[in-house]
Amino acid sequence: MAIGEARNDRFSIFTDLIYSKLSGDGKARGIFTDTVDVDSETFVGLAAVGYTVFQDQQSNLDVIGGVKVWSVDTTISFHGGPLDGVSREDGKTWVDGMVGLRGAYYLTPEIYLTGWASSAAAVPTSTGMWPSASATASTTRSRRLPATVHSASTTTMTALSSTWFNRARSSAFPYASETA
Repeated sequence: MAIGEARNDRFSIFTDLIYSKLSGDGKARGIFTDTVDVDSETFVGLAAVGYTVFQDQQSNLDVIGGVKVWSVDTTISFHGGPLDGVSREDGKTWVDGMVGLRGAYYLTPEIYLTGWASSAAAVPTSTGMWPSASATASTTRSRRLPATVHSASTTTMTALSSTWFNRARSSAFPYASETA
């Protein structure tokens, strides 16, 4: 995960990148296979610009707009039983145009809290147009560099809408039941 920001007066550009690769295997309950392996890779990349609409000595509030790229790839493989050797892959990549608000509250000149809320609508792709929304809260410790470029290490909690989760889940496992 990486986050970056550059500011010049009331204008800013920023990015937020997240990559994860998860895998697991387990013993299956049933007669069709003995074990199941699942591998999943996810990438989320945000590039946005902002304009400060409120600013005082300890805080600022920006109006933001940008694009967020989502990519999900999942592989499921079966071993043993009648499904031995069966493997399926699926993946989706889509782009959301987004607008929202972003704010920061400075605890000290070098440490601040930041958060944003955005609303997005997917840019049409081969899978059609999907609405989505996200809200993110971050705690960031930053070091100010010349020209107000920030380097930051951050811990981010992202609450994804059920629309996005269901879309990603249905693209990764189109045959999965809702109770799985």
